[in-house]
Amino acid sequence: MPAKKTKIIYFLILPWFLFLLQGCEDDRRPFPYVHVNVTFDISTQLNNLQIGQYIIKDDKDTYGYGGLIIYRSGRSTFYAFDLACPFRPQNKCLLKEDDTFDNLMKCPCCGSSYQLANEGRPFNGPSTQPLKQYEAFYIEASNQLKVTN
Repeated sequence: MPAKKTKIIYFLILPWFLFLLQGCEDDRRPFPYVHVNVTFDISTQLNNLQIGQYIIKDDKDTYGYGGLIIYRSGRSTFYAFDLACPFRPQNKCLLKEDDTFDNLMKCPCCGSSYQLANEGRPFNGPSTQPLKQYEAFYIEASNQLKVTN
């Protein structure tokens, strides 16, 4: 009789365990690869972006997966982030400016906030991933910014 009980217990436990594993699926998805290779004139196309300021280039058909956020952190230091939220990129939720804090972007879908001055790291929310970042090269001689991946 004990062997029969053991088989029944395994028969009941296995489906329950599989159900738990399926329910704990990780929501993180890889950020979609989009080829980015664009050069901006800082004086005209980036509105003479000053240190601590950012500009949104939201033409997603041209710039990145959801558009670009260009943030200037120093005289010759720039960050280029994708405008799409990295929490569930398949939803293609585009970040919005946070009305409460400067240099903070917020996702209207999941509620995550990201600090531009802190390399796009999450400030709060369910997201633990920083913003998708592209390479940003300042070309001093021509006052241009090249963004690529």
